[in-house]
Amino acid sequence: MRAGASRVGCLCFASGAVPLEEQLLYLRRLVCNVLVSKPSQVLSLASAAEALKMPQEDFRVRRIITVGARGGSDPAVRQHIGDFWRAEVSDRYGMTEAGSIAGECLAHLGGLHLLDDEFIAEVLEPGSETPVPEGATGELVLTNLGRIGSPLVRYRNVLGNANSDSVEILTGPGIIRGNLVEITGRTHVGIGSDQGDSIIMAHHIIHVKRGGDMDIRFRSWANSQRHVIADNVIQVDVGGKLGLAMDVRGFAATVTGNYFENVTLVVDDKTGTHKPIIIRDNVMENSVVEHKRGNLKI
Repeated sequence: MRAGASRVGCLCFASGAVPLEEQLLYLRRLVCNVLVSKPSQVLSLASAAEALKMPQEDFRVRRIITVGARGGSDPAVRQHIGDFWRAEVSDRYGMTEAGSIAGECLAHLGGLHLLDDEFIAEVLEPGSETPVPEGATGELVLTNLGRIGSPLVRYRNVLGNANSDSVEILTGPGIIRGNLVEITGRTHVGIGSDQGDSIIMAHHIIHVKRGGDMDIRFRSWANSQRHVIADNVIQVDVGGKLGLAMDVRGFAATVTGNYFENVTLVVDDKTGTHKPIIIRDNVMENSVVEHKRGNLKI
């Protein structure tokens, strides 16, 4: 995206890991009119601007493109973003392993256009090779032969019910990334770690549908450390059942940039080390954090 924008004459820059106040000063001083960011970060910038008494009139942002996590295509999140920035909001869909896949245009908000010059897309019955009828919902299977170093052939990463854990990493360091977990029956843990340290759990969508029964969405094991749980979507439908959205048992963990809907996050550090557990910059839709034990930073 940055390369394409530069080719048409745009001045592009990344704010980097700087405080929100400094990012707002960049936006105002450089008179930026397009903002590309995660939905949670856009909302955090708006909250910071209000706290610092920097009115919307101080900025010239007219277009916001959300990336990296669900939110921009959700009507409630889109409205929340637009209320402050007064900008047109569109969403973009991609994966680390696939690159940019689809995006919204301003004429058809709420629907994504596939980059069909890059991908061959199939919509199949989940877990099968059978195409679904026209207009029906199914599993998106992608083929991209244009990525010379890492081509994808009929790529699918949808997981379903498991009496124990859908995905578990047994040791660390390591990364669990990019799974769609759809729960319609009994499952213990969606994404979890065993006794490993230095683990990233990112870019997952865990959806408990009607009739689904899950104990824990994300779990870090007791005495584990240095976990980052980021940029995930956690959603429970009416008629679905979830015990805990996250069970953070270890220490020195960071939970950021996630979208939570109808869930409870429990922090229970049983190690007694008093090392920080950071939960911030998440979108909390009818969701709460329950703090039992540990050095919680919000």
